[in-house]
Amino acid sequence: MSKTPFSDPFFAQIPAETLQTFTPEQLEAIKYAFSPRPWKTHPVDIRLTLPIPGCRFYLVLLGGRESRSPQRRRAERSQFPLWTPANIVLITAFFSLLLTSGYATVSVVFASFKSFSLPTTAYPTSLPWITNSEQCQKSNRTWSEGQCWDSEHNPLF
Repeated sequence: MSKTPFSDPFFAQIPAETLQTFTPEQLEAIKYAFSPRPWKTHPVDIRLTLPIPGCRFYLVLLGGRESRSPQRRRAERSQFPLWTPANIVLITAFFSLLLTSGYATVSVVFASFKSFSLPTTAYPTSLPWITNSEQCQKSNRTWSEGQCWDSEHNPLF
């Protein structure tokens, strides 16, 4: 049996007559099960301390490819259920914030489209290329103060 920092103290606590009943494969499996493992890195690893007055609160969000076995996931679901009161409050707040910000974004986008729409209301304007009253009256416009006025001028013209 190979020596590891953890195996000596651990196996010293097992009675010798029990220790002799383990096969080499069982001893290796026990060492593997209790040996420290390095942490795996996650593609998404967000760790925040939230500044809430009078309360120390943190939030961790990890994400990545699922590598846990179905048995382990089942055991963790029973140990850490999703639908707890605190989780429900957090999920409700998150989706409320998401819906509110989505509505605000859509409102701002539509409002900006409205403000950029071209005016279609007609306004009276003078037509500088018509220089005499005869031409002005032929085009069904009004001659006033030495200018030809179009009372239905469309700004899209």
